[in-house]
Amino acid sequence: MLDRDHIVTRVTFAADLALVVCGCRVPPAFRLPRESGAGSSAGPVPRSTVVWGPAPGNPAESDATFCQLVVWNNRGMQSIAILGDIHGDSQRMLELVGDLDHEVPLVVLGDYFDRWDHAVEAIQWLMSRPNTTALMGNHDALILGVVEERLRGVEGRNTENWHWNGGKDADLARLMREPEVMDWIRNLPAMTMVGDALIQHCDSPVYLNYGTDLDAINESVRRRVHSRDPEVFFHLFADLCKRRQFYSLKTLRQYIDVFHAKRLIHGHTPHTQPQAISMFHGAIVNVDGALSRGFGPEARGFVHWLAVDGTDATEVAPGG
Repeated sequence: MLDRDHIVTRVTFAADLALVVCGCRVPPAFRLPRESGAGSSAGPVPRSTVVWGPAPGNPAESDATFCQLVVWNNRGMQSIAILGDIHGDSQRMLELVGDLDHEVPLVVLGDYFDRWDHAVEAIQWLMSRPNTTALMGNHDALILGVVEERLRGVEGRNTENWHWNGGKDADLARLMREPEVMDWIRNLPAMTMVGDALIQHCDSPVYLNYGTDLDAINESVRRRVHSRDPEVFFHLFADLCKRRQFYSLKTLRQYIDVFHAKRLIHGHTPHTQPQAISMFHGAIVNVDGALSRGFGPEARGFVHWLAVDGTDATEVAPGG
């Protein structure tokens, strides 16, 4: 459960460039209502869309009246779309990012498998989309370990943990018929940078076990994955399972300073807010909105937006 001291990224109003994403401590009454759900976004979009926000002319946060607002893309601004864990729900994924212009960069934070039934379809769409960076999550390392166990005719620790973590036999069968999809997963990086924002799957400094800079970490993970050793996959899975290890600002700063970053963006730790949540004035941002129906039938999920320098992007609303 989130306590009241968590900082929630929300939409506020400014003159002209009307909707500005910022990290603010807000009372529960001001948080965006659940109706925004799937399809909501916290940044500029490639076409007009409808989001929920406080009515213009009502600046008082304590008694803000929510209404639907049409948000328009600012064509003069480059921005990057960030999508959290998909967990097999290709339909929800496409509802959120299927209509993005192909010129809009998209970064996906891993965990394509388990909990829902259409991971392979989600990956095939991501493979076909230009300007897309996809990262490896713990569930992706795990299913690669399951593949290697299956090829060896054994059911070891990977298979046991995969079933316990919502693994879908139908997904595995489809995956093993798609060698190009398996190769795509094996070549996923562990982390990337957008401007001064470090982006990775889990909210843990465990990546430093694999190297001391971004390139070294990605290469180390790549070598381990290409070993095709089930035990190596299991240990990678176990490492990437770690979460909630940045509740100290000092620990967070020590970690992101290694990468010369100013903030960390991660998935992996699901929440049900209709926008990203952050702590320490935006120094760490959680974009895992539990979009998969494997977490329940409620409409959830969002796209988090960054400007090319890694700061929160700006929205433009007509008449702002």
